[in-house]
Amino acid sequence: MSSLSLVQTDGDYWLELALVQIVSLLAVGLYAVANFVQAWSVVRRKPIMAVVFMISAVIIGVSSVAFIYSPGIARPLLVFGLIFASLGGLLNAWIVLGKVILWRHLVRASIALVIYVLITFGWGIN
Repeated sequence: MSSLSLVQTDGDYWLELALVQIVSLLAVGLYAVANFVQAWSVVRRKPIMAVVFMISAVIIGVSSVAFIYSPGIARPLLVFGLIFASLGGLLNAWIVLGKVILWRHLVRASIALVIYVLITFGWGIN
């Protein structure tokens, strides 16, 4: 397979584009699962933090399904869910753990940004 390029006209382009879409949806799904696991891990200590993680996981999950039907509507949902999840992680570190380690939250925000770029590129949303 050749490298992904918008000027290709053969069938490889569409196969690679479909792979990018599948990988992007898998990344979004894994991010939602990670939020569900975080909700489960804090539910007994701080139920309100579990609610924050569950809400972000549901928003991210709904946006991943919405990408199949209406990518234009799904992108704002995904952005809101990713931001909500990142802020939830920061709040969790501050409230539940009592210690914020900044580089971990920067890594989490970077992963969210990579997911956003994958979705935007893979689905061709402008």
